[in-house]
Amino acid sequence: MALAPKDTMTMAEFLEWVNLQDQGKFELLDGHIVAMSPEFIGHTRAKMSAAAALKAAIATAGKDCEAFVDGPMIAIDETSAFQPDALVNCGPRLSGTVMFASEPVVVVEVLSPSTKHIDKTKKLQAYFKVPAVQHYLIIDLSNRAVVHHQRQSEDLILTALVRKGDITLDPPGLTVALDDLLG
Repeated sequence: MALAPKDTMTMAEFLEWVNLQDQGKFELLDGHIVAMSPEFIGHTRAKMSAAAALKAAIATAGKDCEAFVDGPMIAIDETSAFQPDALVNCGPRLSGTVMFASEPVVVVEVLSPSTKHIDKTKKLQAYFKVPAVQHYLIIDLSNRAVVHHQRQSEDLILTALVRKGDITLDPPGLTVALDDLLG
């Protein structure tokens, strides 16, 4: 694996660099490469459960959307791009050769000890810079809860702590049970 450059990089430089890597997962945060840590099995199960629950909700609602796990990145700006644990992209089906979600409507992160601060702060603010993002779900396995951040307007994000029941994700018009998200 090539060593990361010492200076900050742009999105174009990051994409060129990341395509040369033969292993590992990386994000770009404020121009700096962030290597993603190996995951605990519980984390992996949770993101798989979240993606499966979202896929089922899409099928039930008959929406023109697709659920992903560890898949497409979300470009925030010229110096930041994240690869969420799961996401729902709506609109035309993405080509198999793209790396970025074009219309990421729902974004999911599963809290882990190494990234929970970033997930709750920097990523919260960053994801809502993307106009398509309507919902940011933070799965907290230790408390069996989901923190649901929902865009109300350009300047207002509503936050709810969900410990039981269903979560409504509208738009795009999905309903998903908390227990299904948590696995």
